[in-house]
Amino acid sequence: MVIHDSDFMKLAAQNMKVWDGSLQQIKAIDVGSWFNAKFASERVPTLTEVLEEAWGNARVLIELKCYGHD
Repeated sequence: MVIHDSDFMKLAAQNMKVWDGSLQQIKAIDVGSWFNAKFASERVPTLTEVLEEAWGNARVLIELKCYGHD
C-alpha cells in the first residue's frame, strides 16, 4: 500500500493501522471524501498501481518507513 501515515485517521477518521488491515479492508476505505465529496471513490493505491500509473510519465521516489512490522 502507498500511504504516508501508519493509520487512516487523517484520511478517513479510521484508527486502523496499515499493517492490521487486509488488502480488501484497506481497499474499502474512502480516502477522498475528507477533501471533497466528488473524491469519495478514491482508495489507497498499491505500489504496483502507482508504478503502472507513473511508468513513462513520472519518476518515483520510494520512501520506506519501518515501524517494526513486516
